[in-house]
Amino acid sequence: MKSTREILTEVGGQHVAKGVEKGLQALDAKLGKANEVFYKKPSFWIRLALAGLCIYASTKVREPYDQTLLAKGVHYTTTFWDDLETFFSK
Repeated sequence: MKSTREILTEVGGQHVAKGVEKGLQALDAKLGKANEVFYKKPSFWIRLALAGLCIYASTKVREPYDQTLLAKGVHYTTTFWDDLETFFSK
């Protein structure tokens, strides 16, 4: 059975990443890029960099930070599928 700390460590990173994702969407809107193709948005490239950085950093830090960073990095990679879905649904 997992402790509350373990659960919060695993899912906390995803919640932080979601907040960052929303902030990046606001940045796109502020820069007038919200309606651009996903690869022309600053948020796409920032999320891509954050994904790689978080996943890499998760291999270099100790528990419980490794799980938190991994969860953040994986969340950023899943937003790529959202971008593709939007791109192909137009």
